[in-house]
Amino acid sequence: MTFALHTFLGPDSPEISNESLAADLRELFEDAAGFTLQWERLPFSKGPTLALRWGAWLTRIAYEESETVAEDARFVHRLIGGSVPFDLSAVARRVRVVFGDDDAREYTNQIISLMVYLEEIEGVIVFDPQQGSVMR
Repeated sequence: MTFALHTFLGPDSPEISNESLAADLRELFEDAAGFTLQWERLPFSKGPTLALRWGAWLTRIAYEESETVAEDARFVHRLIGGSVPFDLSAVARRVRVVFGDDDAREYTNQIISLMVYLEEIEGVIVFDPQQGSVMR
């Protein structure tokens, strides 16, 4: 089943861009068999998306900064309340990751590596919209 994670970047988070994400992810998976990273522009998308592939399996990652992100952050803030270390309602930056279907669980290690990578970014809140909860 496809699922997504939204990593909201707080006031203490570093500057991030799609280019810095690409560099980090290339380094993270440089020795992974079958790994490729490409830039793609999806229909109706304002910016490029990173497409990470291991063979036929695909994960998309994008840095986003917009009023839409701010609206999502305000919604999450109302949903989870004060259980986070900063005012999420003031956030307008995030890294969004959409994981491809992996019903056979062949890519569990890659999913975990990406989750750990996101959680280790300073000053973030990783939100799982499917569960309606914070991972960190």
